[in-house]
Amino acid sequence: MNNYQPIAVSPMKAIDQMPLSGMTIGMAYVPWQSCFNTVYDLDKAFCTGTIFPCLDKPFLGRSGCK
Repeated sequence: MNNYQPIAVSPMKAIDQMPLSGMTIGMAYVPWQSCFNTVYDLDKAFCTGTIFPCLDKPFLGRSGCK
């Protein structure tokens, strides 16, 4: 039988006890994309999975690295 008893801990105290609590929040740099001026019609976009032709890449079933 499980004798687990939940312990009431404040959320802030729980965060302070996390292993990565002393690390800073990360920042991301995302360059502005300029290829989004043309879009597929809805039927083609649904079939390809994107509305943007520049993001329509072939799926090769393996990693892109050679």
